[in-house]
Amino acid sequence: MINIDDIDRKIIARLQIDGRASVTTLAGVLGLARGTVQARLTRLIDSRVIKRFTIDLGGLETHELVRAVMMIEVRGNTANSV
Repeated sequence: MINIDDIDRKIIARLQIDGRASVTTLAGVLGLARGTVQARLTRLIDSRVIKRFTIDLGGLETHELVRAVMMIEVRGNTANSV
């Protein structure tokens, strides 16, 4: 287990608000050098403190996101019954 300091906590807190924020954006918002944020983010990922980046749909029904197309090929003289 690695030690998490206040800077790491700030990076994690900001990523919880916007998990898609770029390193440059994080650095600007937190008032840190871009290299510092990149190095700390890499360390947090490598040590599995941050396991994955994801999205929360916030109430959007997931069934609205699923779409499918099905194609059927009918051969012979059974086409009328299908």
